[in-house]
Amino acid sequence: MHSMNTRRVLLGACLFAQALLYNRALAAEPAPSVAQQAAPAVARFVSESLATHPMAQASDATRDAAQARVQAAGQPLYNPELELGSERTASRTRTLGLNLTLDLSGKRTTRAAAAQYELEAAESERAFTRQTLATQLLADLARHQAARHIETLAQRQVELMERFAQFAEKSHAAGDVGRVEVDLAHLALSEARARRGEIQTERLASEEALRAASSLPPDAWPALPDLLPDVPRDAPQDIAASAPIEQLAELKAQRARVDAARARVRMAQAEGRPDPTLGVRGGREDDDTLTGVTLSVPLFVRNSYRAEVAAASQDALREEFTEQDVQRRARVRLDGALQRYRGAWRTWHDWQATDRASLATRAQQLESLWQAGELSATDYLVQVQQSIDAEIQALRVWSTAWNAWFDWLTASGGVDAWLGSQTTLTARDSE
Repeated sequence: MHSMNTRRVLLGACLFAQALLYNRALAAEPAPSVAQQAAPAVARFVSESLATHPMAQASDATRDAAQARVQAAGQPLYNPELELGSERTASRTRTLGLNLTLDLSGKRTTRAAAAQYELEAAESERAFTRQTLATQLLADLARHQAARHIETLAQRQVELMERFAQFAEKSHAAGDVGRVEVDLAHLALSEARARRGEIQTERLASEEALRAASSLPPDAWPALPDLLPDVPRDAPQDIAASAPIEQLAELKAQRARVDAARARVRMAQAEGRPDPTLGVRGGREDDDTLTGVTLSVPLFVRNSYRAEVAAASQDALREEFTEQDVQRRARVRLDGALQRYRGAWRTWHDWQATDRASLATRAQQLESLWQAGELSATDYLVQVQQSIDAEIQALRVWSTAWNAWFDWLTASGGVDAWLGSQTTLTARDSE
């Protein structure tokens, strides 16, 4: 009888600790609706992180360089040349001339067009880079948040097993349980500690990734909500076939590269057309006045620039094929991201609605079995382990779902809209 009472105390303490574990889990009861826009703290975190991110600043520099090239390409192609001459023979001759090559082949126009397309590509590439950095940052934030909560669960499991081992030692000293139960308790404790070490390593790795992505201190890292954004209601099942992906920054950048490559073909063709040089000259020969006009035209007999045109044409063809590839990948990525998020969203919400209720019910069932003396220490440990595994798996599903949502935002071009209009833009853009 004394052994039965001790066993009840032992299992009762473990059940109480398990109940605390359930009550302190990450997710709360599901709410009827979810906001489809990021919290202000999350949007501010992304904006401030991008403001100092080296890759974001590099994309700014690339865009600024493209703007400078547009200005340079719009300048006149040729500068005038001043020519001075002096000759002494039987008479003395002094002349002053001015020469200017005329851009009759349209080289300046084609260069300006190519530079403008390259600027459009740089601007779209900058937008895509910043959107990608934003979603990567948010994905790192979700992984880190889940890792911290999983580490908390692992720590509570260790505390639970420590309490279990202490009760087992006391019960063994009182002669209520055998050595096998004590060894089992210590084995469970060692396993819990090893698991905690592995989970701590995962948490440190996620923290390292987040520190590399954001210069903000950890106390400035916001928390993502437990509830996930709703699946886009206006997204059809076959979204890849109907979505206007041409508006995606990645596609716009590649389209601009195609246009720039075609403009470079016209540039190469213009290089093969000669530009005449017109000159005027005046001077004196002794007491006589000299005036003259010169016209020179280059003869492209040794280099017709056909090879340059052929090379530029192949470059343009390469960019066109690349555009087809980017477009195809964008459609597949868009459809895949939506399907992944739909699956993860459904799994998370199903767990909140059913598994969480079953966990609470399981605790009551375990207590009833313990009171009836029908639950052994081994069975109890298995039940506890399963419950903790369910909590950890749910957190991993939550993190996976958020990552799928961020993939969807990138694939659909909805990053700025979700973060709040122009969150990913820098202050320099709004000036």
